[in-house]
Amino acid sequence: IRIEVWLPPAETWNGKFLGTGNGGAGGVISYPALANGLAKGYATTNTDMGTTTTGLDFTFGVGHREMVVDWGYRATHLMTQVAKQVAKSYYNRDPQQSYFMGCSTGGHQALTEARRYPEDYNGIVAGDPANNRVRLHMVGYWNYEATHNDPASYIPTTKLPMINRAVLDACDKIDGVGDAIIDDPRKCRFDPATIACKGSDSADCLTAPQVAALKKIYQGPRNPRTGETIFPGMYVGSEVNPLGLDRTLANAPDSGRPSPAPGLAIWTNWKGPAYDWDKDATMVINELSPVLDDADPDLTAFRRRGGKLLLYTGW
Repeated sequence: IRIEVWLPPAETWNGKFLGTGNGGAGGVISYPALANGLAKGYATTNTDMGTTTTGLDFTFGVGHREMVVDWGYRATHLMTQVAKQVAKSYYNRDPQQSYFMGCSTGGHQALTEARRYPEDYNGIVAGDPANNRVRLHMVGYWNYEATHNDPASYIPTTKLPMINRAVLDACDKIDGVGDAIIDDPRKCRFDPATIACKGSDSADCLTAPQVAALKKIYQGPRNPRTGETIFPGMYVGSEVNPLGLDRTLANAPDSGRPSPAPGLAIWTNWKGPAYDWDKDATMVINELSPVLDDADPDLTAFRRRGGKLLLYTGW
């Protein structure tokens, strides 16, 4: 686990400590996060989370259980402990307050700290936290199956703006304001069948298999035996958001590229290639959740010590 600690001179130190989060699979030190903290006078630290891949490449965990644990929670905690020791050695005193701030995977790190290690920080900011992580990572594969198992169900990315316009036409003014923003997607009852092709396929409509695929995407992963929602589906109005359906639909069925593995299942005993959304999904959740999921909302221990947690996210 690699960490860096950046310390302002004693005369400009604000007396506080700042742990910062990473993104995606980690694998690198986030220098912008360190520079931002240092510029504000904080003793600042960041970690590569102990992994060997970056971005959205999560293959680091294949056959490396200890890296999964590092990424899940251990690296952030050990970073915090060591960096505080370094800062105390340099300044000859403990920080007045200790804060953590991160977004996405950094938000995951933030919630992990609040639940598992409530003594590490006085205040925590968790931005867009990638929470309930094992189930979250299944969504992309669910969407891929919906649009790729049957080539006829594939929705070209060129149709996403058309779908988004239809959603806005149906739901934009529910809040009384026509501003191209759906105030609360949960109130939108958009039915993809309303843009079904009346005749042959064209750029401004969806074929019957495409309609069925889009309904499945909005529904989200479900256990076919119990009907349980594994994770919520994509909200209506998000069709053109970056890192959304554009990624899922980037590889057409005839691209020759293999289908992606179902999320973090590649870290488990799942062998594939078929994925059973009852048996396999349950196995993956049971195997990885103790390491990766901090969806438990009980933060009593953090609150008892006077800890403050701020969360922000968007539709």
